[in-house]
Amino acid sequence: MRLLYAERADCLQQACRRELAGVLDLPPINTGLDAAAWLPAHWDDRAVSRQLAAAGIEARPLSFYRIARQPPPGLLLGFAALNPAQIETGVAEMVQVLGTLSA
Repeated sequence: MRLLYAERADCLQQACRRELAGVLDLPPINTGLDAAAWLPAHWDDRAVSRQLAAAGIEARPLSFYRIARQPPPGLLLGFAALNPAQIETGVAEMVQVLGTLSA
């Protein structure tokens, strides 16, 4: 299973780096089944999450998990349940949504 999840994490990492550079910063994924990704500082991660949900993409805002301090805007991206083709498709759909927000 570790190899399977590592392959999926690598696929997500490469797709985000290739398609969303400058819009979504995805640090290296070393463990876990989800990954935190950072948005531009002036973006509202809750609004971005709602826009993605409207397009059928589930990405929780990192601010959802805050207790006291407001974190930088970001999203929690799951990858473990998706195969590489689904990850590529999801990132391509994210490009469409995030591209409208950065304009």
